Amino acid sequence: MISISLQSNVFTVESNVDILRLYRILGQKYPSSGLRHFEIHADGQFYKLIQQNPNKSSKWAELARAGKEVVQVITGNNNYKGVFVDGVYNKY
Repeated sequence: MISISLQSNVFTVESNVDILRLYRILGQKYPSSGLRHFEIHADGQFYKLIQQNPNKSSKWAELARAGKEVVQVITGNNNYKGVFVDGVYNKY
């Protein structure tokens, strides 16, 4: 497992590109599903970025099946914070 610590607000327009770049370069794949994941620690919080499973039945999975890059952002206590769709962050 690879994780990184950031000192500034992690989900700002300026940081989105850097976060996704780290996810793409350093993210690892779960052996069972093959889905990419990456962990970040920022502002004293833990976040996990997880590639959307296209085999699920949600609007996000539908976008993933259509070829969009969909990355869910989950907090350390398993609350969904938001989602990246083709590099654009959408807060829940």
